Amino acid sequence: MSYLKSVFLVAIFTAFGALAKPPPEIRLTPGVFKMVPIDSVGKPNPHCSIYRELVLDEAEMTRSFAVTNNRIDGNCERVVFPNETYYRLRYSSTSCGSNTYHGERVTDAGVERITVSDHRTRLCHDLPAGLIELSLEKPDGETLKFVNEL
Repeated sequence: MSYLKSVFLVAIFTAFGALAKPPPEIRLTPGVFKMVPIDSVGKPNPHCSIYRELVLDEAEMTRSFAVTNNRIDGNCERVVFPNETYYRLRYSSTSCGSNTYHGERVTDAGVERITVSDHRTRLCHDLPAGLIELSLEKPDGETLKFVNEL
């Protein structure tokens, strides 16, 4: 086999090997966030804060996951019952450096879906409502939208 032919074959196999490699894995950046309904952004109540806590993390066996829980801070006249909910997340897409994850869980009423948009590594100049956006779709079709309080 000639030297030129062997160099050509090595180049071809190297190119095909590079194409066969999977893309680098997108990793969820862990964090705990105070999420408020999107329609209450900029209207804080200094005496009573009712919010949904969002925990984003990864575990070795379950991979990316989110946990939501109802929380309350301050002197409130309302009672808020904790409702800790666990969702396993799947990476969905990246746009302008923002990663989107989807998850779902089955309840007695049907399937509840979650979408988490993580803008902490965003590269574009347009500003989203918050660094983290959370959308919960209830089995009855109602969609609740939250953003983290900056």
